[in-house]
Amino acid sequence: MTAPLAFGQEFSQLSLDDVERHEQIVDLFGQFIFWLRKRSLNASRKLIESEEAREQLGAIRRKYYDGVSRMSAADREAAMMLTEETLNGFLERLLWSLGDEGTDARLGSGHAYRFRIEMEVVDVETEQIVHTETINRGGKFFGKYWGRWLNRYRDK
Repeated sequence: MTAPLAFGQEFSQLSLDDVERHEQIVDLFGQFIFWLRKRSLNASRKLIESEEAREQLGAIRRKYYDGVSRMSAADREAAMMLTEETLNGFLERLLWSLGDEGTDARLGSGHAYRFRIEMEVVDVETEQIVHTETINRGGKFFGKYWGRWLNRYRDK
């Protein structure tokens, strides 16, 4: 594992306006999602291209990469493009699901479930939480951020 994503922006540089700060923090989450996406795609590419990397996997996971590694270069690239689009589709559907604020996701007959995502900002010296933001509530519908993030961060 590599080090976690580090944002260059200082917490003190975030807007004092609650609505604007919320959008900025949601955007930081978008950068995080695309950082993970890029790491996942790079890991897949490495596993396809490197026998040594595949040797680190268990047999169940390795078989998928072994099969693709034996393909022609053009076919491997097509497989990576499909992998990217599959990952995009998963992330988009996940964000839409995380944005649900209704009662249609049922838990039995009398209840529903939702997910809440909170980002905590922590002082690195004291480890005290200095700010908490629920990022999938309070702005626009959470699933709608996907397109913006895809346009901004897809190649970063």
